[in-house]
Amino acid sequence: MNTISIIGYLTADPTTRATSTGKTVTTFTVGVTRSRKDANGDRVSDFFRVNAWGSTADFCGKYLFKGSRVAVTGELNMNSYEGKDGKTRYSLDVQADKVENLTEKKQEPKEKPVSEWDDISSDDLPFGR
Repeated sequence: MNTISIIGYLTADPTTRATSTGKTVTTFTVGVTRSRKDANGDRVSDFFRVNAWGSTADFCGKYLFKGSRVAVTGELNMNSYEGKDGKTRYSLDVQADKVENLTEKKQEPKEKPVSEWDDISSDDLPFGR
């Protein structure tokens, strides 16, 4: 049995497209930080490309965005391709069976108008780099 479950953060907004047969697929990358640190004491992250199909693809395209925290369960596939430099590269892709949005809904402040909110740059976020 080939099953993987990951919890992490989207590194960019998802991309939704239709295949030549008309099926919907949404693709996104999830960054997952390992629980153990490396020899230098730094946290190590792995990045998984996720492909969601059909109604799951529709959900992901509509409700997920860069920085969303998600739980993904599916099948892990290793793919190889030739890079621009001619070398063989490998990617780990998850064919999602289930995607759960773990991002908490943000409540708007009652008295502070939107124009007074502080801007947060992507450099301030601990993921997506």
